[in-house]
Amino acid sequence: MTMHIPEGITELDCKGIQTPKLERGPLSYVKPGAYVSIRPANDDRTYLGIYLGDMPIGVAGIQRKGEDGKLYLSRTQPNPCIFIPQLEQLFYGMESWWGEIKVPEDLHQITDADIENTWYVQALKTILDKEPMQ
Repeated sequence: MTMHIPEGITELDCKGIQTPKLERGPLSYVKPGAYVSIRPANDDRTYLGIYLGDMPIGVAGIQRKGEDGKLYLSRTQPNPCIFIPQLEQLFYGMESWWGEIKVPEDLHQITDADIENTWYVQALKTILDKEPMQ
């Protein structure tokens, strides 16, 4: 991995990225450890997954005003993190369709129709179907 350090930076503060912690997101209704149905975006199959919690998706560098020469690294936006034992892989919520399994009947195939009917796919279609403004 290569990191480009901006000119004038003489010190990196990495305390903000030490040992990422999985935690329940502020908007999450699912508890860490819950079973979920998950269909990765690049797959047409649905798997049993374990919701681990929210995990940061990246790292950002911030230079605080008045602190020349010091760059603070911090974690960025969190996203649901799910482990699929069958694939031995972690997936973010943003790269899949998933839902909590509360009763055995909730474990079902996530179909293309389910995906097409999600609110954000419908919203995107509405935006893309509109004629360009004149």
